[in-house]
Amino acid sequence: MADNRTGLSAADLAAQFRDMCGDGSIEWVYTPMQTWLLLDAADMLDENTKLLMRLNAEHLVRQNVERENTKLRELVRDMAYCMQYERECDECRMNGADGTITAPVGCDGLRDRMRELGVEV
Repeated sequence: MADNRTGLSAADLAAQFRDMCGDGSIEWVYTPMQTWLLLDAADMLDENTKLLMRLNAEHLVRQNVERENTKLRELVRDMAYCMQYERECDECRMNGADGTITAPVGCDGLRDRMRELGVEV
């Protein structure tokens, strides 16, 4: 249900305006100007609907990019830690030291996370 007086969506309201205009002849309206006003309003409503759909799609893309960026930052953080302790794998938190284990565990887990993010290993 649309948030307006009629409860119609913008697309339905535009269709109603077009139906009211008929073929645009004088028999359908009091003055020719009213027909053009209704058609312009219907076109504007259609354009508004298209823009809203585009904005929603762009918002979803932006959210997906933000999620992927978060995963990449976490991967870089974990890989930096791993590089710092590369000679001490048994003491690495990636392998369960200090009670911290990332899922999946260890260096294979990092490789899996890289592949998930599209990084060739």
